[in-house]
Formats: sequence, structure tokens, C-alpha cells
Amino acid sequence: MVWRRLRLTVEGWQILLVYLLAGLLEAVWPVRSPRPEDAALGIFRSIALTAGPTLMAVAWMKARARADAGSVKLGTLGSWVFLGFWCSAVGHASSAWPFVWTWPGSQHLAVARALAEDRAWAAMGGWVLVNCVMIPIVEETIFRGWLLRLVRKKTDSEIAAVVCSSLLFGMAHLAWFGRSDLALVVNASWLALASVPVAHAVARTGRCEYAVAAHSGRNLAELVYLALFLARSA
Repeated sequence: MVWRRLRLTVEGWQILLVYLLAGLLEAVWPVRSPRPEDAALGIFRSIALTAGPTLMAVAWMKARARADAGSVKLGTLGSWVFLGFWCSAVGHASSAWPFVWTWPGSQHLAVARALAEDRAWAAMGGWVLVNCVMIPIVEETIFRGWLLRLVRKKTDSEIAAVVCSSLLFGMAHLAWFGRSDLALVVNASWLALASVPVAHAVARTGRCEYAVAAHSGRNLAELVYLALFLARSA
């Protein structure tokens, strides 16, 4: 009964608000060092903070899926995962879109190395869960689900909805509470560009799940390359 009521009442702006509050808590409660215990604590904290908006986003998609025609095909979802993975891998290999963890000053590599050396498998699994499942669900529901629908409804233009949602998605990754650097600028620019075909697909099919799949594939590629780098340098 509670889940059914949640499905009927969750709105996109509510998901965005809860997600921003979770991000604010992340910012004021940072991981102080790449020590395994601190890194693990930060990951489990991220899971706890992202759980709320993730459940809200799933509820939002379920409610909209009942009204939309057609069903999500697993084969098509797999294709979008592969496409996101492949584009991300090619971008990194060509040095046009290098993974953020390869840039100087990034803490991701230090945290990953500390977790690997400590064999903190639960924390590493949590990292994969947050980056490849929870964050894609929340962000795609906000930008490719609610925001795209909102702009399309207000402007009656698919092009405006695709462009606006893509630009705002890139801008959301440009800085985090005032912190910005070249790595984030390059990453945000490519994210905005890569978002255009994804947003177009969502606008045509009405299914946000395909955007979630592409986002998951992109993030999975970054973690796979990170794992391979650590394995080679061990």
C-alpha cells in the first residue's frame, strides 16, 4: 500500500530536491583520506544517501511505465549498455574523453588502490552499485525523464527538450559545490554531447530505462578500466 501510494505521488522535482540534499551532505561530510576504512565509510555513506532518491526514481519510472505504450526489451537494454560502454572506452583510448580518475589530483585512483590493497570487497561492490546502478537511475530519471518531459510539454518541441536536458546534464557535472577543474570541464562537455542521442531515443520511445542503461554502461567502462589499471600496476 505504501509503495503504491509512493508511485502515485512522486514527482520529478521532489527527486531532484532529495538528490541535491544528498549531494550537500556528501559535500559537508567529505572523505578525509584515501585510507581503506575512510574510503569504505564514504562509499557506504553514499549508498545510504542515494537510497532515498533511487527508490523515488524507480517509483517515478514505474508510474510512468503504466501510462506509456510498449514494454522495455531486455535485448534493447543490453544494446544501450554496450553502446555506453563502447563510446566511453573509445573516448578514453583516443584521449579525447579521458576518464576523470586519470587526471592529476583525482582521488578516485588513490581510493581504489587503497580498497584493493585492503581487499575491501564489500566496499568495492558498493562502489559499483552506486556508480553503475543507483546514480544512473536517479540522474536519468531527473534529466531524461522528468526534465525532458517538462520542457517538451512547455515548448511543444522535441528538439528543445533534447537540447535543454542534454546541456543541463552536462552543466550539472561541470562543478560540484564550487569545485571545478579542467577534467570536469572536459568530462561535462562530452557528457552534454553524448546525451543528445540518448535524450532523442527517450523522447521517441518514452522510456527512460534506455538512458539508464547507456549511463550504466558508460560508468561501468570507467570502473573496468580502473580495475585493469590497478591489476597491471599491482
